[in-house]
Amino acid sequence: MKTNMKTKWKPQADFTLMELLVVIAIIAILASMLLPTLQKVREVTKAAACLNNSKQIITSQLLYANDYDAYLPSVDSQYGAAFPKWTRAISPYLGMDNDAKWSSASNAHRNLIPMSKGHVFDCPADLRQDYDGISGGNISYGMHILFHMGVPNNDSLVPQIRTKITRTRKPSEDMVTADGNCFYFNSWPTTGLIGISGGYIPFRHHGNKASFSFIAGNCNLVSKNELLDNPLYCAFSGTY
Repeated sequence: MKTNMKTKWKPQADFTLMELLVVIAIIAILASMLLPTLQKVREVTKAAACLNNSKQIITSQLLYANDYDAYLPSVDSQYGAAFPKWTRAISPYLGMDNDAKWSSASNAHRNLIPMSKGHVFDCPADLRQDYDGISGGNISYGMHILFHMGVPNNDSLVPQIRTKITRTRKPSEDMVTADGNCFYFNSWPTTGLIGISGGYIPFRHHGNKASFSFIAGNCNLVSKNELLDNPLYCAFSGTY
């Protein structure tokens, strides 16, 4: 008589409740350690995308200047079609010259702002409401108000508004655009007397920084303290 030497396979016992709780606790600990890192990575990614937008914008403005006798575009459409708002003036250099991509002309301050999210004028860290498709919407970058055509130059510390970029003394430090809450930024970096109606700089990136572009074509993340330490900016404000 042959003896059956084969043993039957028996499944392992299920996890006990205690073991399951231990596994869940370990997963929770690992998640708590990884989430801050992932959040930081997201912030760094947004800042990099914002700098890329700034680079495209300043490059387009310099291309415009190359075609217009070394003058940058005007901040606003002070003289109508002859000097359109800067966002519209550089749109052909960005491949955005299709009128259908821009909001209604019924709103003077918004008629030259693209209507869709994800374009070069939209910072990924700008959490304001999306465009409604009717009245226009937000723009994440502003141009320095000193480039506005027709603004009186009453401050002797401020250079002539229509100075050619080829005559600037410190092109790598002369600010052109920055993170903004509308199409321009002024000499007040936070909400204030002028900032109430727009024009202040939102330092929306990690480390309380904002993206800036400069006449030389360079782009950097600059903190509020670094900005206020810039003698060129302080001369513009006359306040700090």
